[in-house]
Amino acid sequence: ATPCSATVGTEGSPGQRCASVVAMALSFPALMLAMTAVGGAMMKGMSPDNKALIQRIGQLGWHVEVQARGGDLPAVFRHLEHFDGHIVIDHFGLPDPRLGLRDPGFRQLLREGETGRTFVKMSASYRCHGLDVAPLAGALLATLGPRRLLWGSDWPWTQFENGRSYPRIASELSRWLPDLHALGQMDQSASGLFRFSLPLHQALHAQRAVA
Repeated sequence: ATPCSATVGTEGSPGQRCASVVAMALSFPALMLAMTAVGGAMMKGMSPDNKALIQRIGQLGWHVEVQARGGDLPAVFRHLEHFDGHIVIDHFGLPDPRLGLRDPGFRQLLREGETGRTFVKMSASYRCHGLDVAPLAGALLATLGPRRLLWGSDWPWTQFENGRSYPRIASELSRWLPDLHALGQMDQSASGLFRFSLPLHQALHAQRAVA
């Protein structure tokens, strides 16, 4: 299995979105029970054996969120080749810090983003092992555009808790993306993807169908 995690996104209680950790071998009825209880599910691992579950997720209109190292992204995209929903890649795609923009997984991420189904979360720069993520942000913005970008605080900053605060984390975004109009477009994308706005959610799926 490719080492990564994937969050299945759906609606929770009004104004909330959440996830629970489940095994990839979990049966569909059990997955539905988990979703009913907490509003989301996080799956550990990706393999060809997950095809039936991935297909079910697509049928329900959920998106899949993936956290994987850049070197593993080609395998992740192969596993999700026939997934008919949106994909969110966490933390700039976590490219190899020795390669940065030249990381093959990051290059493929830029290509996948052009399909209209893939979003990239600009978050947790501290998980990139000292890599300056500003060039990554610039490449993502230039290739994908702000409507395919998301931001997250990565709270509670697991294993990197020391010295973190929400204001400090949030201030990074203005350095990566100083354009207020672009920030507004990102906000609309998040509202649509996570179904805070049903019209925006429907618009995203319409754009995916065209792409």
